[in-house]
Amino acid sequence: MTRLNDTPLKRALEREMTRFGYTPAETTFNHAFRQKDARPELASMPDDEFLALRLYTTHFYKSVNRQLRSGKPTDDMRLIVENMQKGLKRLAENPENVANRTLYRGINKPVDDKFIHNNFRLGDSYHDTTFISASEDLSLVGSSFTTLSVKNKKDNNPQTRYQKSPLLEIESTSAVRLSSVSINQSEHEALFDLDARFQVTGKEKSASGRWHIKLNEV
Repeated sequence: MTRLNDTPLKRALEREMTRFGYTPAETTFNHAFRQKDARPELASMPDDEFLALRLYTTHFYKSVNRQLRSGKPTDDMRLIVENMQKGLKRLAENPENVANRTLYRGINKPVDDKFIHNNFRLGDSYHDTTFISASEDLSLVGSSFTTLSVKNKKDNNPQTRYQKSPLLEIESTSAVRLSSVSINQSEHEALFDLDARFQVTGKEKSASGRWHIKLNEV
């Protein structure tokens, strides 16, 4: 298959990957294209859209969401995000790629009750400034843990405590399945676009101290 060796998107990815110390771009691109060429259903997807989504399924997603959350993405990152969104829309043209079902997501950072109450009020709308990914497989997120640093009451020294990550149960209507482009198909990952909105429909804390939050896409 003939493909362009140099595009604005590839150059943008190369610069962003270099900034954050990822695997050499050329090696990553070549491996990704071998996977793409092995999947006939991706023949009509432009390489740029495929690469942008593919890289998001690696640790590169942290760079994407960090910049989106800051509100000051670089021009390179804006181009990457634009191609991600185009790719999501293209995949969604096939109804089989739309996860119209319950999805699950953990909050993989230390949070306290105040954070939950401030960000997930019953009946309120919820929206994130980043892409939101979730899994169709509860077992992949149901047992995740985060670590908290708490002070010992006796000597005031910090101690590490483990807590189960809050679980988000999301009723999705638009999340797009990424298995055809993902580097790890076993994650059963689906991705919401940046304009996704949700309503908080349920919130409870288990006896073990874990929060379970229900969201409906609106």
